[in-house]
Amino acid sequence: MGLSWPLYRVVDGLLQVMWTSADGAGWYPVLADADGWFSPHLLVEWPTGQYANGLYSLEVDLGNVAKAVISISAAVRFRIDKASATHLRSVTLSGGGCGGGAPVLVSALSTVQHWHTGPADNSVGNTAVFALSGGAPQGVHLLASGRAFNPSGGDGGHLADWNYDPVYAYVVPMLPVAVVNA
Repeated sequence: MGLSWPLYRVVDGLLQVMWTSADGAGWYPVLADADGWFSPHLLVEWPTGQYANGLYSLEVDLGNVAKAVISISAAVRFRIDKASATHLRSVTLSGGGCGGGAPVLVSALSTVQHWHTGPADNSVGNTAVFALSGGAPQGVHLLASGRAFNPSGGDGGHLADWNYDPVYAYVVPMLPVAVVNA
């Protein structure tokens, strides 16, 4: 395929980077789990932006030391379409507003933040409780972020930084708040 991508690991507090690439015959190495490279079990880094929108089929050939094919995986089909489904990444809620003081979170931290748990996790519903002093601003800020990324690689993408965490698609919706004197 002619593709290359970085793998990362930390050894004695130092970040190490290794670029995976095929040998002259087109074979990629299989790395031992014990070596601690991240992402473990990554078979290929598919450069979405280099291919046209459409349906693709990919299969993996496994070879022996002599590089003779000994097994071929079932084909895996996937679609490149840049963005067609909902892709919730995270939601955060915080208290704030104009003036001094700040609302204090009383409920659990999990009531004001959520990070997606899988591809089908595209919504969340929580109830958060904040305590307000008499002069505290009475408002909240809600931020919902998507998992979208730049497929053209214009920002270097996750291949440029192991801690890549962009927010290309987000919404800051209007959130009604009820203030109850207890």
